[in-house]
Amino acid sequence: MALIEERGYSGFSVDDIPRRANLSIGTVYRYYPGGKRDILREIIARNNQALIEMIALDDSSEGTLDDLWRRVIVGYLRGHVEGRFSLTALEYSFGADAQFKEVLGPIVAEFLQELAGRISRLRAFPALSERELFERVILVFGIIGLLVKSHVKRPIFKTDEQLVEYLVEISRITFEMRP
Repeated sequence: MALIEERGYSGFSVDDIPRRANLSIGTVYRYYPGGKRDILREIIARNNQALIEMIALDDSSEGTLDDLWRRVIVGYLRGHVEGRFSLTALEYSFGADAQFKEVLGPIVAEFLQELAGRISRLRAFPALSERELFERVILVFGIIGLLVKSHVKRPIFKTDEQLVEYLVEISRITFEMRP
């Protein structure tokens, strides 16, 4: 992950890993036979799993839409504060690197689809089609991502709790908008 942060996805080579980690190239390819693609998949899968664990997406505790988004926002914020999701180069590459988009796109879509499914089970928005619901999840998560990353770098709210409540309100407004 450090190599991707330093050089971007296109700027590092699998050959750089053994030098940095004091391993043989054979060891790297034994665990990641697909090279960079497999390494990237592993990084993103670990981040997604960490976020899912942090926001406790279990059916028994979903509660309301506000409760669900609050857990998502708090987990995402905590992950950024702790440096777990510090993937600036990865995120930049997502917009600039077609190869990166090809690997990351389905992983992100799967996470957002899971989140949309959780919201759908709340049955709070029966007028929204699955597609509309998914599009709103994408929009809200994009807003959350931008504001959380900005706030962690240079606080824009006095407290993290103010940021969380603001984002919960934004999510509610977004979902209540007429289609």
